[in-house]
Amino acid sequence: MNRCADARAVAATVPGADVGNAGLRPPMVPRQASFFPPPVLNPFVQQTRLGVARRIQIFFLGIILLPIRALLVAIILLLSWSLAAISTACCPEKLTHPITGWKRKITHPVLKFLGHAMFFSMGFVVTVKGKIATPLEAPIFVVAPHSTFFDGIACVAAGLPSIVSRNENVQVPLVGRILRALQPVLVSRVDPDSRKNTINEIIRRATSGGEWPQILVFPEGTCTNRSCLITFKPGAFIPGVPVQPILLRYPNKLDTVTWTWQGYTFIQLCVLTWCQPFTRVEVEFMPVQVPSDEERRDPVLFASTIRNVMAEALKIPVTDHTYEDCRLMISAGQLTLPMEAGLVEFTKISRKLKLDWDGIRKHLDEYAAIASSSKGGRIGIEEFAEYLKLPVSDVLRQLFALFDRNHDGSIDFREYVIGLAVLCNPANTEEIIQVAFKLFDVDEDGFITEEEFSTILQASLGVPDLDVSGLFKEIAQGDSVSYEEFKSFALKHPEYAKIFTTYLDLQTCHVFSLPKEVQATPSVQSLCVLPVFLTPLSPTAPMLLARMNPQVQPENGGAGPGSEQPPRKRKEVLVVKERNGVQCLLASRDGDEQPRETWGKKIDFLLSVVGFAVDLANVWRFPYLCYKNGGGAFLIPYTLFLIIAGMPLFYMELALGQYNREGAATVWKICPFFKGVGYAVILIALYVGFYYNVIIAWSLYYLFSSFTPTLPWTDCGHAWNSPNCTDPKLLNSSVLGNHTKYSKYKFTPAAEFYERGVLHLHESSGIHDIGLPQWQLLLCLIIVVIVLFFSLWKGVKTSGKVMSLFLFQLGGCPQKKKKKKRCFFYL
Repeated sequence: MNRCADARAVAATVPGADVGNAGLRPPMVPRQASFFPPPVLNPFVQQTRLGVARRIQIFFLGIILLPIRALLVAIILLLSWSLAAISTACCPEKLTHPITGWKRKITHPVLKFLGHAMFFSMGFVVTVKGKIATPLEAPIFVVAPHSTFFDGIACVAAGLPSIVSRNENVQVPLVGRILRALQPVLVSRVDPDSRKNTINEIIRRATSGGEWPQILVFPEGTCTNRSCLITFKPGAFIPGVPVQPILLRYPNKLDTVTWTWQGYTFIQLCVLTWCQPFTRVEVEFMPVQVPSDEERRDPVLFASTIRNVMAEALKIPVTDHTYEDCRLMISAGQLTLPMEAGLVEFTKISRKLKLDWDGIRKHLDEYAAIASSSKGGRIGIEEFAEYLKLPVSDVLRQLFALFDRNHDGSIDFREYVIGLAVLCNPANTEEIIQVAFKLFDVDEDGFITEEEFSTILQASLGVPDLDVSGLFKEIAQGDSVSYEEFKSFALKHPEYAKIFTTYLDLQTCHVFSLPKEVQATPSVQSLCVLPVFLTPLSPTAPMLLARMNPQVQPENGGAGPGSEQPPRKRKEVLVVKERNGVQCLLASRDGDEQPRETWGKKIDFLLSVVGFAVDLANVWRFPYLCYKNGGGAFLIPYTLFLIIAGMPLFYMELALGQYNREGAATVWKICPFFKGVGYAVILIALYVGFYYNVIIAWSLYYLFSSFTPTLPWTDCGHAWNSPNCTDPKLLNSSVLGNHTKYSKYKFTPAAEFYERGVLHLHESSGIHDIGLPQWQLLLCLIIVVIVLFFSLWKGVKTSGKVMSLFLFQLGGCPQKKKKKKRCFFYL
């Protein structure tokens, strides 16, 4: 045991001294405290759950209200469009002067009335609080929280002021003409100077002295779930004029209006809202907010002040999310991560860490490459170690703990970005890179060989059988690594610099990290020596210690290269595996164990599933079965059993096992009480397998029998035929003879071939007499077993490909009465 370990052991004897976790995580400093997770983790998701009673209500009310309200909305839109066409006639698309005169005086009040009528017809009950400011008092309205397209109610309640809209929206039929009547400030996505021109246009209108209508702006720039106020865009606050905040509330028991990035679609929200008896909405006009001199000079400060005032009135928190977080959510979804994984509070992260959109987007690609093999889009310690090509060690755990800011055992994207910027990049200095290169360059020849690289890493991490060839090949361009190559790799991967400095910190005796009463203990103070940079388990610790600090020499009797080390005890690692909220305890696996097989392609899985379908010919018999069993009434029990039996069995057989990647028995770890169901499924599969293997053997026998000049089941006269065998062509030919007499005792050659030639049923006296094995059928059955073995011996990788070859087999067209034939496929 080294001296630092002795210090910990002595400190542990002091009452109240909890040094078990001392040094595992540095104390929180004010800069780190500013990166606390937001009070609302994801304001861009809405999860409205509809109960059975609510669904029934929506169904019956929708039958009556939905068509009526849709018709009224269509009529009002047409009337509004006609008035808007009159109001904007002979006006350019981008207005340089406001609409005045009779067009404004006649059409504007009517459009306001139609706006109120439209929302009333959709079932909205609007409550307006406060007083609307005049254009001279407040040229700009700011509305929050912005959560739905129904927020246009605020525009109607404010008297149809101008709005800021995309240039493409005015091109939309019907709605575009109505939008032009509001004299909007148009934003072009094609023009690179659009943002500058838009701000200038807002300033021009806001400072016109009441000549232009007031401007209404949603400063959040995107829709949220109203649980918080996200960052306000500064565009509405750049003019530095007084603004009037407008608050929106939807005090309803059932939320059918919230339109976020994750939730109901536009059509679904319209249907759900129109199927409600009524929907309450409150529009509150707050007192006019006049900016101070400092806020006029700083629009961001003015926007933050207004946001805090509105959040206090709404009694909700504020976060630093913004529209760029939505873009990151979309990018995360494209990278097969959960969409919420892209949320980082872009405003705060970009401001404090000096990162732009491209930099954070690049980090998202790196994060996705690490977290691709994990569930939930988060990085665990195993994924972290795999990405760094290092084993899980104390050093790696320490670095992982520094990244894991909320102590939940995983790293999300926000923690990853903060960790790189705050922890890794500052540690990746020229001095640290030089010290690390000096440590690895054992013979001091200016190059690092793979042997030197492996020896140092094995010693520092305490893993004597560590394979570092993959990491070395990633750094080196040849057989050795020069300083320039080492530095280039370190600059691209700052995580390794932090691992190096963390390793040094872990091996240093930090007496100041202990409690004060422990530090005062003389026995602890006497044990403090020069920093030790190596773990006690390392066999080359004295050698490396001398290289890092020449003043410190190996002690006599220490662990030298030639000294014997006590045998290591084998430790069994118990891994808790969690899937879909279910935790399973797994034993440790050896490194050479092969991973579980997976399907090569999606089509392989689909074909294998289809291959288990029994008697698909029932699809063609379905109309006949309906006719035979009560007509359309047959669909009632059929649908009932499909819902209560068919679909649950389908999901239990496929979705549960496929998602958890477990067998029929082990998958029931989720509920051990039903483990017997898994064994029953195995027994059923064995029974069905035996049954169909025999049928396949019969099919092979028929196949081999078909390679004859005359098919044996088409005529009589064979050794297995009986006197009752009759040619099917003569069954209804009375002209040639009285062949119809006792026709119920006649048998076709095909039937006799099956019963007498293949199965030899005539030789058995009953079910108790099974007879002797038929060597022809036994040989066919052996062939079937061999084919199945070679189809399944490599698991699912080969079974799907076999199914694609033998999926469909065309059956015969058996004769039916009245000369009707029916052809079908077997599966």
